[in-house]
Amino acid sequence: MEFTIIHEYTPKKHLVKLTIKQLLELPIENWKHNRPPDEIRVAEIEDYILDQDNQILQPFYIHYNSKIDVYEMLDGIHRYSAIKNIKDCPSIYEKVVFVHLFTDLTYGNLIDIFQNLNKTIPVPELYMNPDQDNTSEKEIIEEVVAIWKKKYKSHFSSLKTTYSNIPNINSDTFKDMLSELYKYKKVRSKEKLLELIEKANANIKEYIISGANHKEISEKTLSNKQLQKCAITGCYLFLCRDIRSIKSFIG
Repeated sequence: MEFTIIHEYTPKKHLVKLTIKQLLELPIENWKHNRPPDEIRVAEIEDYILDQDNQILQPFYIHYNSKIDVYEMLDGIHRYSAIKNIKDCPSIYEKVVFVHLFTDLTYGNLIDIFQNLNKTIPVPELYMNPDQDNTSEKEIIEEVVAIWKKKYKSHFSSLKTTYSNIPNINSDTFKDMLSELYKYKKVRSKEKLLELIEKANANIKEYIISGANHKEISEKTLSNKQLQKCAITGCYLFLCRDIRSIKSFIG
């Protein structure tokens, strides 16, 4: 497919312009070290695009790997997923988007680009060392996050909210928490990690019900509204943000 080149940085790095229809026709995959899309954030972007026919202004960062004929999404997976989800809205297909397109870069170059991109965008530590082989850890943590997001949906907020109000959390912060516990207890299975956080959740619940001082869990006084939400859903884990305190509830 031919692109409209806006600027050539080097023979392997270009800023290009294409329509959303052209973008969707490309064989795009999420780069293997990029985080998977968060459905809450994707839904928000869908609403934004559909509301008053908004334009997507932020550029995508994509790497073309000619060896396997695949375009690898380095940055923009939430926007791309939102576009793919939109149905029955032909007007969006002619909208123009901009792409920083890289071609056949070395693995080291891709790591540098990925890490530079994420200096200004909070990303879980789990994804910030792509040269480290932690595939098993990522898969286990992503499975556990998916299970808890389904079980306690009302406690998860958008990724654009860096610090969610207690007792809510965004999935990236939860992933960082789980990564700490994964290493702390040398976890090797999804079942073990689930067991640990369920134990912490049950012990925090028991601690709250006992009427003990909330300072052990949170620096701020917990409101009746916050505690009532936990009582309704059964999710108490996110009352506690200090990983050392969570570890103490696991033992």
